[in-house]
Amino acid sequence: MKIPVPFVFACWEGRISDMEAMRIVVRYKDGRIIKGYTDHFEPDKPSLRIFEDATGGSPIELAMNELKAVFLVKSFEGNRDYSERKVFHGSDRVLGRKVQIKFVDGEVLQGTMVGSDAQGSGFFLIPPDPQSNNISLFAVSQALISMQDL
Repeated sequence: MKIPVPFVFACWEGRISDMEAMRIVVRYKDGRIIKGYTDHFEPDKPSLRIFEDATGGSPIELAMNELKAVFLVKSFEGNRDYSERKVFHGSDRVLGRKVQIKFVDGEVLQGTMVGSDAQGSGFFLIPPDPQSNNISLFAVSQALISMQDL
C-alpha cells in the first residue's frame, strides 16, 4: 500500500521530504501521547510501527484500536508563540470536504477530508490553518462520536 493521500500532499507541498522519516505524534484514547517517526503508515493494518529515532532502531508496535489519532507534524516542539487557527473562515478555499469531528474525550477538530473513507478504520484530515504544526492527521473511527459536514 502507498503512503496515504494527505501524507503525499505534504511531500508535494515541500512540508517534508519524501525521503525522510515522517515525524508523528500518536494520541491514545486514554490520553497517552507518544512521539516518534515512521517510514510507512497503513491505517488498515492492526498496528502502527514507529521508531523513537529518525535513523531507525528497534520499532515500537502500537495497536490501532487503542489510538485516537496519528498526527503528521512539522516538529515535535511546535511554536508556542503561534496562535493556531482551529476553524475555517468563510473565505477559505479548500480541496476536499470540510468537516468537524468530535472525539470520545470531547475534543472537537475541524479539517478537510481528501480521498478518505469515513466508513473504514478512520480517515485523514488536513487542518484549516496551513501554518499549523500539524500537517495532517489520521482520526481513528473508533475514537469518534460524531462527524458533520461544514
